[in-house]
Amino acid sequence: MINIKREFDYEIKKLEPNIYDIDLQDKGIKGKLVVYAVVTNIYEREDQGKELEDRILVRFNINVGFRNQGERRYTEEQKPSSQLDILEMVKVVQEPFTEYVLEDGTTLRTRYVPTHIYLMEGARDMVGDPIFTVKGSLLVSLAK
Repeated sequence: MINIKREFDYEIKKLEPNIYDIDLQDKGIKGKLVVYAVVTNIYEREDQGKELEDRILVRFNINVGFRNQGERRYTEEQKPSSQLDILEMVKVVQEPFTEYVLEDGTTLRTRYVPTHIYLMEGARDMVGDPIFTVKGSLLVSLAK
């Protein structure tokens, strides 16, 4: 069980999305995948080490959007889809750090690094765009 000592107040100093170019011509998909990793809570745990870096706990949400530059395919009914990991097929445009300033002046820097980008083959959203699922890790560092 994790015991929380306190929750930090913070301000967002810099927030930019990860952006990936996707060009899968054989599937009629071209555009930019936009991923925001937004911290929702920053906690300090009890009894986890001497340094704050050892005691920090971060909760975050991932928001994924697609800027379609190709065709939209509308489907009346959704077919069961398979997942295709396209991580090796995308081009990284940017994977910036996001910065948060904690109440004590410490800067928390985060960077989301995807380990999988899945294309849900055969599935489209309400406007005809492809559906993606992104999995990854959040890198965290602290600086005074």
